[in-house]
Amino acid sequence: MSTSQHMSRLETLQAEQELEIKMLSERKMELEHRVHAMLEENELLQSTVDDLRERTLVLERQSHRKDLQLRQSQLELQEVQVSHRQLTARLEELTEEQSLHSLTPHPSSLLCEIDSEHGAGGAGAGARAAASSVVGGLL
Repeated sequence: MSTSQHMSRLETLQAEQELEIKMLSERKMELEHRVHAMLEENELLQSTVDDLRERTLVLERQSHRKDLQLRQSQLELQEVQVSHRQLTARLEELTEEQSLHSLTPHPSSLLCEIDSEHGAGGAGAGARAAASSVVGGLL
């Protein structure tokens, strides 16, 4: 191999090496760009994760408060139901008592019955006076 061939071969190898260095530099820049873009995306995703964690905590607190409110409302409902049952029972007692009182004749209604049986004549007046004295004694 002559010196000129050797020089030509060296120049070819040097050109190939420069081309390969250029391609590798471009590839390195492309990869660096992709890494930078991925780091930015990772930061955005991390920010989203942080926001979602915070939102989850807020929603869990709200859910806990709503659960407590629901339990309180259920307790109040139970109290109202017990009170309703007690009041209904008392109303029934009072209604029974009222109907018993309406069945028991009052002294004044007894006098009305005597008057109606004997008429408005004189014989009824004597019976009425006797009944009035008996009723007056009862009162």
